[in-house]
Amino acid sequence: MVAGELFVKEIKQNAVPILLAFLFISLTIPVRFVLGYMNYKNMDELVNGSVNRSPLSDYIMFESIAFVILMSFFVISLAINQLGAERSKGTMEFTLSLPFSRTKIYFTKWVIGVFIILSANIVSIASTRLIMFTIDLEIEHYFDKYFYLISMLLMIYTITFAAGALTGTPFAQGLVTLTVLILPYILMILIIIHIGVFYDPSGEIIEDIFQFFVTNVYGENEDKFPALKLIFPLIMTVITYFIGHFSFKKHPIERNGYFFIWKYLNLPVQLIVIFVGILGFGAFGSYTNSDPVVGYMIGGFFGALLGLLLGYLLIYKKGKGDGK
Repeated sequence: MVAGELFVKEIKQNAVPILLAFLFISLTIPVRFVLGYMNYKNMDELVNGSVNRSPLSDYIMFESIAFVILMSFFVISLAINQLGAERSKGTMEFTLSLPFSRTKIYFTKWVIGVFIILSANIVSIASTRLIMFTIDLEIEHYFDKYFYLISMLLMIYTITFAAGALTGTPFAQGLVTLTVLILPYILMILIIIHIGVFYDPSGEIIEDIFQFFVTNVYGENEDKFPALKLIFPLIMTVITYFIGHFSFKKHPIERNGYFFIWKYLNLPVQLIVIFVGILGFGAFGSYTNSDPVVGYMIGGFFGALLGLLLGYLLIYKKGKGDGK
């Protein structure tokens, strides 16, 4: 359940990032539609009122991933202000001293972000629909694209929020969020590269993999909006919420200045960094050396060294001025 007094306190404490996130999410798509329509009318006037060769839909684009990227900055900033910045400022101790359980505090904070995302998108949907009705425009899979946008923003916000429960500084929270968001794509690319290097010189397997994602995930050349675009972010939202909730409830919240609050995460994360470094630099070395195996070993060696260095600088080294 949401604690009413805590809800009001959090709203007041994070008023600026909440307001910015709400305004940007609710206005981005409607403003983009209005600007596109104005551009269309201006182009029509340039040809002396004759029939415009390009349809209106060419000027008003609804590319969901582009809007996700634009709005993600404000969603991530909100989550960092709610946990990472509050921990660094020392106000988290005051919040935890209030007569609320950690479960209720975490849930109430998270609900605020979810409320902002949902309410802002409702405003955006209504405004955009009104604009489309006014200019007589229909967009295929209109509501599906909004559902995808909402699911992605919820996932990104929840991942950032959970990262704040695991990390000790706002920088660490942001870096973990970025890593979690791009790591699946990096691993997929590296796996595809390795398949091409060692098992599939002709590229047939790689082509099949890309075709699967194009038709089933991204929905190109399909009449129906792909369900996988909605299922994956919703599953990730649920999983990362419970990871963050468990960490916030069980782990310490002191400002110790380290990357991870729970020190037992240091080694596994560094091993992942080293592993990705070996795969990435190894694949690069195999392409740049006449002998792919030798090049892979040389590249993997330097990738491992880089992973060790990054682990020391980012994970193990205590931040200056943080903690005691």
